[in-house]
Amino acid sequence: MQPSRSLLRLGAVGAALSTVLLVGMAFTAQPAGMDYPGLAALTGQQTLSAADLQAYLGGIRLLFVLDGFFLAGWVLAWAGIGELVRARQPLLGLLTLVFGLLGALLDFSENSLI
Repeated sequence: MQPSRSLLRLGAVGAALSTVLLVGMAFTAQPAGMDYPGLAALTGQQTLSAADLQAYLGGIRLLFVLDGFFLAGWVLAWAGIGELVRARQPLLGLLTLVFGLLGALLDFSENSLI
């Protein structure tokens, strides 16, 4: 069985998009020297000034937007990988797709908790 070339192309584009966005997210700075997700501010251990709070909220929004596009790329990449594996081993291809998409679902769940 031949894999779908269009799905493989979409998977490649998704993987490239996710890679670029992951690097971009790594260099998104948080105010007051915090690390992502700013746990000290979320738990109340660190009080932010009004300016730092606005910068923190803007940074988190930016990260969530970038992460949303990252997840879209992730889904496309795993769809391509699953299609590639499915062409040789249908059951293994399905499992690859399911577990790849489960990772994206867990990342989305993490964002919802934050």
